[in-house]
Amino acid sequence: MAKFLQSFLMTTIVTQMVAFTQYDVIDLSTNVHFKEIQFVNDNVGYLTGTITDFTGTTSQMYKTTDGGMNWVLIKEMDIEGQSFHDIEFVSETYGYIGTQSTNNDGVLLVTDDSGQTLYWVTGIPAEEGIRSVDFVNSNIGYVVTNQGNAYKTDNGSQFWTAVSSPASNSEFIKIIAIASNEIFAIVNNAGTDILYRSTNGGSSWSNVYYSNEISLMEKNGTGLLVAQNGNNFTLQQSSNGTSWSNTIYSGVDMIARDIHILDNNHFYLTGKKLSLGSGDFVLMTDDAGSTWNLDTVMVQDTALNAVHFLTSEHGFVAGNRGKFFEYTPLDNVNEFQNRVACRLFPNPATEYIQIESNVVQPFLVQIYDLRGRNMLNQMINPNDQLDVSNFTSGAYFINIYSENQLIKHEKLIIQ
Repeated sequence: MAKFLQSFLMTTIVTQMVAFTQYDVIDLSTNVHFKEIQFVNDNVGYLTGTITDFTGTTSQMYKTTDGGMNWVLIKEMDIEGQSFHDIEFVSETYGYIGTQSTNNDGVLLVTDDSGQTLYWVTGIPAEEGIRSVDFVNSNIGYVVTNQGNAYKTDNGSQFWTAVSSPASNSEFIKIIAIASNEIFAIVNNAGTDILYRSTNGGSSWSNVYYSNEISLMEKNGTGLLVAQNGNNFTLQQSSNGTSWSNTIYSGVDMIARDIHILDNNHFYLTGKKLSLGSGDFVLMTDDAGSTWNLDTVMVQDTALNAVHFLTSEHGFVAGNRGKFFEYTPLDNVNEFQNRVACRLFPNPATEYIQIESNVVQPFLVQIYDLRGRNMLNQMINPNDQLDVSNFTSGAYFINIYSENQLIKHEKLIIQ
């Protein structure tokens, strides 16, 4: 296995909340256009993005190991204009990254150390841009390209073999693997988006759905959801792709950008409502589409490209120009804030800090330096003093938690 990239950049970004609102801003100090959010489990997640300007193309990958409280910049790179186009991690450290350049070529990269080192996957021609990657489990996965070709691995290795293409002169848009041999793919053929299905691992395909604007597809248990954009936007559900009797949302003039399915009842979409002008929003349902909540426009003049929820009360939304948000219901935040009062003093500090509060339960205190290194992780009782006399003079960030919820984040000056 030849190493493709070995150098890496690692910087911890301490989550900096602007306010305890429904969507709190996470400031990662970057201008990349975020495209993908994927969580492997409740704690470990990845965020990728790319920006192209007069200096070239730069791609970044961030990782969290604490459910999104802090994010680490693991990889920043520029490979001949290649941008991170799709990611698929099958474990906390092992994953695939598909790239595509402005010239429409690309590579499939694999990592076994959370993206710090990337290897070039063999078996997929470099002149093909990677459009989509999806795995059934840690061994069986599929990749599709902008040249209309599909590839499969059966052992989770870096070696892939070609499978058949559903149509000549076509371009793959997205692939979803429902089971080991059952896969769905959106294919653009002569300007028409067609949904194809294979039940034999890509050996043969059948078309199951026609549209001019199929934009998104996501797994829903053993079935899938398909979104169509335009003035007659619809979101439809199917168990096997051959029948589409359940239209769960329609009639909205919107462009959907991403879909995340938390469970059988909770679905989330990001998109743009055409009648609202500039700005994107999040659309969510907690009853499998019977009713929907259209959140107010969060961001003007930018696209929200990715959404991922860990629970119905905790999720993330990412978009262009470094826009990254954490979702917490207003009622929950306000109720908790009203119940828990917290004051940190003295600040600046010299020898100790103290947390004054109206609760008796211990707090979890975390202190980070400006490089993102964790300098302290300790439980403290309210009104007890915490010794900081051994800290080097300078600026730090402090997070204070009560009952597993962040109640204070501020800059701490130690003199």
